[in-house]
Amino acid sequence: MKSLSACFLARNEESTIGRAVRSVVGVADEVVVVDTHSDDRTAEVAAAAGATVTQFTWGDDFAAGRDYTIRRATGDWILWMHGSEELLPESHAALRDCLGRENAFGFFVRIQTVVGDAQPQAAVTSDLRLFQKRTDLPQLFVGRLHPHFHPDALDAVRREGLEVTPCDVVLRHPVSSSRQRLTARDIYMISFCYWPRHGGARISLAWRCIRRAWGICCARPRQRA
Repeated sequence: MKSLSACFLARNEESTIGRAVRSVVGVADEVVVVDTHSDDRTAEVAAAAGATVTQFTWGDDFAAGRDYTIRRATGDWILWMHGSEELLPESHAALRDCLGRENAFGFFVRIQTVVGDAQPQAAVTSDLRLFQKRTDLPQLFVGRLHPHFHPDALDAVRREGLEVTPCDVVLRHPVSSSRQRLTARDIYMISFCYWPRHGGARISLAWRCIRRAWGICCARPRQRA
């Protein structure tokens, strides 16, 4: 059986990272948490839950953070997770089955986002979160805000005739209905990506995009040139 590394890139997630790590401890051969110098106890909580924790200096680049995290992993396969997610127990068998599949590069995992407390509602999407670790490719991801697979990695997969297919693995992402405020880091990262094209209007434009995409109610930040 091929080995599996569950990988996290985290910051200020002490309230959820422990649950996330514990959800994969029984099925992953190792759990790697790369902490971007959190202001809270994220690193301590992750280590206590069973993860190997490393610090990484944040450089406004999620793709670089992912590549660094994956380089720290030793498994044949990578399960990429966020610190607010958890692997459902009923997905363990499906996950092991994926690791035994020949001629597969990766699998689309189902992401179950559960919103609300009293009457939760779930939305299901899919994302390529389970994939082979490729030591022959120096860079797997590109995209500062929304990391995605590097074209060279995709070309290698096509040349080798490897498959990328859906699977029955489910990651659950609970979202409290009381969470109605974007963090300053959320706003900064989105505005950062608009800067090359829109110059001084980046905060105003990014804020309009945030409100349109998320449809949430929160305090409007002060605009700056």
